Amino acid sequence: MQTYNFLIVGDECTGKTSLIRRMSDGTFIKTYQPTRSWDFTPLTFNTNNGLITMNFFEQNECLLNYQMPIIHGVIILFDLTDKYSYRSVPTWYQRCKVYTNNIVLCGNKCDIPDRKVKARNIHFHRKYNINYFDVSARSNYNFEKPYLVLLKNLLGENTTFEEKIVEIEIALCAERPKGVPEVNTENFFLEHASQFKLHFLKNLR
Repeated sequence: MQTYNFLIVGDECTGKTSLIRRMSDGTFIKTYQPTRSWDFTPLTFNTNNGLITMNFFEQNECLLNYQMPIIHGVIILFDLTDKYSYRSVPTWYQRCKVYTNNIVLCGNKCDIPDRKVKARNIHFHRKYNINYFDVSARSNYNFEKPYLVLLKNLLGENTTFEEKIVEIEIALCAERPKGVPEVNTENFFLEHASQFKLHFLKNLR
């Protein structure tokens, strides 16, 4: 299994934890939960390049002042309903580019009608030739795209997601599809990964 390290950064209340949680277990956090000094979440995917684990470090500002492990990619997140969070993007970019050039910019909360940062005013990504996506952790809109682009930049443009792999310790606590017995071996779940579709994660609450 290949393993890579990533950062997700941005101002407070931009939805960093929500975006990671949505990809991790399919849930959405309705109440604000401030990031601790750092949060770490491993996400494992079955791709056409084999199993890939993306270790995501959710960083607050002070942690970027400390030595980090090798970082293979960064998601910079801002809030489309908060124009000041977009103004912080250049600062986050300057601080993160010392780790890697594999950076994706995302504007979260595109599902909210009261949008303060209009599409015509989002041009930072063009200046530095990085990918940009409107996303919504709440409605699932585009939430998987930044992860895939980070991997494409690392492994090649033809990289695709085959399945989201349910972590063995989570899967053992979940209701299993009919015909899948309760076993305690990772190999079994990898062999039957096709039965654990992404939509099945809705049951892991």
